[in-house]
Amino acid sequence: AMFEPLYPKKYYLILLSGGLLNNKLKSLLIHSNLTILEKIFEIFSKYDESKILKRFITLPENYLNYFNNIPYENLENIKKYLLKYEVINSGEKLLDTIKNVINRILNLKEMESDIYLLFVATDTPFITYESINDIIFRLDYIEGDVFLPIVSKEVYEVRYSNKASKLRTFVRFKNDSFCNTSLFIIRSQIIGNFLDLLENILKNRKKPLKLAEIFGYDILFKLIFKNLTVIELEERISKLFNIKAHAILTNYAELAFNIDKKQDLEFYYKLIASNKANL
Repeated sequence: AMFEPLYPKKYYLILLSGGLLNNKLKSLLIHSNLTILEKIFEIFSKYDESKILKRFITLPENYLNYFNNIPYENLENIKKYLLKYEVINSGEKLLDTIKNVINRILNLKEMESDIYLLFVATDTPFITYESINDIIFRLDYIEGDVFLPIVSKEVYEVRYSNKASKLRTFVRFKNDSFCNTSLFIIRSQIIGNFLDLLENILKNRKKPLKLAEIFGYDILFKLIFKNLTVIELEERISKLFNIKAHAILTNYAELAFNIDKKQDLEFYYKLIASNKANL
């Protein structure tokens, strides 16, 4: 059959959640009567154990307090879903959280040889099953160790606005600008070595010169003069770290809409109010 997956993948799902914003729980923003967390739980409940073998969620230590200012029905629903997940404490920073997760997963005795870790940030209010499934479906046809879904600026602005795109960090390449989305996928076999690289990249994600030291100055100069291609960057990362890295271009702009700062929250409320989000 034409659609037989060439590289069928199995996943451990890790929902990255935690962190307060402006006294509002950003991953618990409610619209259409569901918190974002419930929405994400619902999306992933559509996958059975043969595709997602284990489910983890990172939450603050006193996570029940974290939920205590949302409506009772939502809380009951969240508690019901949580039974399927192992809770891992979230750290001070995203990196600490990811380390906690990776250390927990590296300690799993029954870790099968070839598992992919699917990290999903839960501050993505417009996330949908279609947007996630599009990526999961496509990954069954691509061989690799690290996958980073990205969205082009053009697609993002068509979906939201150019006011919205000013709130995101887009990196300018030869043919277009791209930003990352709220998910990434790493093959379990490489997570040990990958941790240092990830630490380095995350720590310096806002410092171009530091990133240049990691990736090489030729890449930086091409980036500055806007004639680097995504393929060249993929190739450099793959060579440097001896892994197969792929940027996965997605047209689901909602995967890149996340709530990081106060302005994002304000934009989100405006969007909901004007009902442009066609939810």
